[in-house]
Amino acid sequence: MPGFSKICHIFGEAKVRLLIAEADEAFRSIGKKVVSGDPDLFVYNEYTGDRFFVEVKENDQIIDNQKILFPLVQKILCPVFIARVIEEVVG
Repeated sequence: MPGFSKICHIFGEAKVRLLIAEADEAFRSIGKKVVSGDPDLFVYNEYTGDRFFVEVKENDQIIDNQKILFPLVQKILCPVFIARVIEEVVG
């Protein structure tokens, strides 16, 4: 999977595997067998090293899985930002 390989290259495979293990454990502890709710976008500037994830929401809220996963991503990898899309009628 090219995306997974790129993330491992940027953060280091050990950190990515640590995140996966902690997320699996967190979800198992509440009886969930599948981890879901990954952020929508990953932004990375290879020149500055800046990196962050973005979750885009319009009319919905952060789901329970994301309430568990996002703090782990922030603790182990990098920030997760929530972008709220708001319709604007011009005219």
